[in-house]
Amino acid sequence: MKTATKNVIKFDQAMKLFKKFVATEDYRPILKLVHFDGKYLVSTNSHVLLRVNAEHITDLPELELGSLIDPKTNTVIADKMNYPQTERLIPSHYNTKATIDGNIKEFQTHVKAAKSLVKNKHNKVIKLELTRQETTLTAKYLQDDDTLNEYKETMKNLYVSDEELTLHVSAKYLDDTLTTIKKLSKLSSNPVELQIISSVRPILFTQENVFDIIVLPLKVY
Repeated sequence: MKTATKNVIKFDQAMKLFKKFVATEDYRPILKLVHFDGKYLVSTNSHVLLRVNAEHITDLPELELGSLIDPKTNTVIADKMNYPQTERLIPSHYNTKATIDGNIKEFQTHVKAAKSLVKNKHNKVIKLELTRQETTLTAKYLQDDDTLNEYKETMKNLYVSDEELTLHVSAKYLDDTLTTIKKLSKLSSNPVELQIISSVRPILFTQENVFDIIVLPLKVY
């Protein structure tokens, strides 16, 4: 398959990214695979989703509509199975957005710091408070003496337009998402946007004609 741009990623490198977005459990084996829908390569584990325009991927194996790829071995699976209709999961509108191109490094630095602290398996949550002036990242964690502490950082250069809101997200999935964005965003000069409908609807990170990443927010009571 020919690529429509100069900026591309090799197939084996792309599969390393997709491995972060496939299921690791056997309850739905098909979600451990990457799907080709005719235009995009897609993977999801029901909590996060990665979709990449195949025009930006070189050294692709021979693929046809509905082909499935094992990202562990980079091989096309002979079995034919029905993959979920993921295109319906991509939000078609948003109520607020932020452009995050120049803020990815700072954003991930804070996410990684928070992720390293929230070791309690029941509390690996990051809270994002997005306003028109800034974004504040907060994570609560237990210290060695079981005292509850808080990691909190504010990013002045990351702010939203329109509606202000608060999100709770998985520290791991947010870190994986930003790692992937850093690699894929180099494929185009188009802006990378964070698009949000509400605090309980899928969060979309997108670069037009290159990739879409969905992260499901967490419900915190």
